[in-house]
Amino acid sequence: MIVGRFTDNKRHYLTNQSTEMKDDLTKHRSPGHRFKVIQQVRLVIMLLTSLPSFSVQAQLPYTYPHGTTWHPDFYDIITENDPSAFQSVVYQSEANAQMWDREANNNQGQWVTPKSWVFQLQYNDGITSEIRVRQRGFTNPQAVALAKKYGWMMGQIPACLRAGVKEINIMKGDALFGGNNFMKSIDITIGETSELYEKTGNMEETLVHEASHAALDYLYQQNWGVFRDKDPQFISKYAYDNPNREDISESFLLFMALQHRSNRVTSQAQTIIRSMCNRIAYYSGMNLDMYPFSENSQQNQSLFDPNAWYRLTTQWQGEGKALDIANDGRNNQPYLANTANVSGQHWRITKIGEDTYKLHTMWQGSEKVLRCVPGTDTTKPLLDYESSNVDNHSWTITPIGNGYYRLINLRYRDRSLDIINDGYNNKTQLQPSGNYTGQYWMITKIN
Repeated sequence: MIVGRFTDNKRHYLTNQSTEMKDDLTKHRSPGHRFKVIQQVRLVIMLLTSLPSFSVQAQLPYTYPHGTTWHPDFYDIITENDPSAFQSVVYQSEANAQMWDREANNNQGQWVTPKSWVFQLQYNDGITSEIRVRQRGFTNPQAVALAKKYGWMMGQIPACLRAGVKEINIMKGDALFGGNNFMKSIDITIGETSELYEKTGNMEETLVHEASHAALDYLYQQNWGVFRDKDPQFISKYAYDNPNREDISESFLLFMALQHRSNRVTSQAQTIIRSMCNRIAYYSGMNLDMYPFSENSQQNQSLFDPNAWYRLTTQWQGEGKALDIANDGRNNQPYLANTANVSGQHWRITKIGEDTYKLHTMWQGSEKVLRCVPGTDTTKPLLDYESSNVDNHSWTITPIGNGYYRLINLRYRDRSLDIINDGYNNKTQLQPSGNYTGQYWMITKIN
């Protein structure tokens, strides 16, 4: 057991919370008067950070008497209607997946390696994680549903956190959620605890807290304490009681809200600034990617040069076979042909949406795009004229590592562009997404 690695943000609430506070947790906060505070926030931060260090002894030790995720004014920092970077969940395998079980070893916790369903979680900004659902207590369809449910919610938190969460472990149990920087993982238990988070409305905020552990706890080993000690107080009693374990996760949630959705913490904005202005300055100086929580990421930029031509090959057939259009009179059938310097293998990839692209060839021009055509076998894409149904010709193109990409048509969001394994091994088709080399596409710029 690695002492201090495994953390939760609910222990104080569950063991010390008053009856009155418990009742309040089930109420939805009333919306306060909305007003713009961004400019005021920036000004106040600038002024406060220029002042000498506050005397900790002269101030209250903490701002909020419970963890920040349990303050009613912070339940709507993320809502179910907010955008998500979630793209897909792709089944990988059954495996013995290492995870931390809090209920094992007489509730002392220990490492276990239970038989699990393993999925790859893909986000539309190229970040990926593994979701491992412990088989005990769940059927396979339930595991798929859980992977998609929590994949969507994880997609709502900032890229700077998602990039630091390599493993998402889901298991049956009533223990508290947790996160650790050592394995860059978070642990989700499905039972009384998850039901409470969903009832209260702070599930998404809890995931932010645990993901902060996985992604940012390394900052304790750097100069975090210098900035923390300049602030007048801790943001919560939970942070005060655990200054070198919970302070980052407790404060990051409110920095995130204050800087990027300040209208959702209007009533608490000045209190947050007054309590942790130096911590805010620290996070601000990191230039963190907050997509899709904010629009400050490079997600709006295309993965591909809109003026370049590209060649598409698969890992399965290698660079000697490239995606081409059959020259058979119909001139609309995509297939793999011997790689050559021909216009049918020159593809232009044009961004048409937040994370979607259309593809056309130099040979047939921009009017004909790769799409699913109604009235045909729509799982077999063709080169055809654009339609009013943009899903037919919209493709998400997601990096999956080692220079390869996955192409998913929006008409069939659970299927990827693949090569049929029929002996000829050259026909394209949309197949259920999986860990198949025929679905791994190398996209190479043609000089």
